[in-house]
Amino acid sequence: MNQKSSPISGTPLCSIKTIVMAAAFAGISGCAGPSVNASEEPEANNNREEVAIVFKNGCPISVVPLVVDLNAGVNPPTRVEWRAYDETGTPMPAQDFSIWYDPFVGTPIKPGGNGVATSPPVAKSAKEGFNYKYTVYADSCPDQPLDPFFRVIK
Repeated sequence: MNQKSSPISGTPLCSIKTIVMAAAFAGISGCAGPSVNASEEPEANNNREEVAIVFKNGCPISVVPLVVDLNAGVNPPTRVEWRAYDETGTPMPAQDFSIWYDPFVGTPIKPGGNGVATSPPVAKSAKEGFNYKYTVYADSCPDQPLDPFFRVIK
């Protein structure tokens, strides 16, 4: 896999989206969250959508992008690849986290040796346009999970 640039940068993106996300999901108000450069957000790659999980002191504080669209109408259906970063955008492949989400009830998705947690494909029968909540847990911060969303498209 080719090296990608970090999705986190040094310039704050103070927008309604950032404020709402921080207040609703991380319990933070204002623009105190991580800095994001929209031009550096992860891109789809071979039916995979990268999501950056930003950690502070071992706790997940945000994801980039906030809501990811997963296409169940392509073959193979889109998967998610979650990667951990610190607030400065430095990759954290050793960060221990797990992903739990609605359409794949059962065991959590955990990162492999490369620090990437990859979802199974979204079921073609998944309801289109519906926002599914998933939860990011960190072993180092079990009392502060993060609950972002993904949306199924076809």
